[in-house]
Amino acid sequence: MGGFAVSAQQTSEENVKIAWEAAANAQGYEVYYKSATAGDSYKPLEATDQLELNVSLKQGPRYCFMVKA
Repeated sequence: MGGFAVSAQQTSEENVKIAWEAAANAQGYEVYYKSATAGDSYKPLEATDQLELNVSLKQGPRYCFMVKA
């Protein structure tokens, strides 16, 4: 399976909208996050069958997101 585009947009001080393209033959998606701090590792955020997710995160640090089909 190839890659697909993922975007993250801050919608308020503590909320982020994460959206991605559909992956061929995907039955669902797992969304992971980590802070942009060196040495931090990805943690599971949520599993979904949708193509977007609105999440609330602690204000302050920068975050990185990864989506697996």
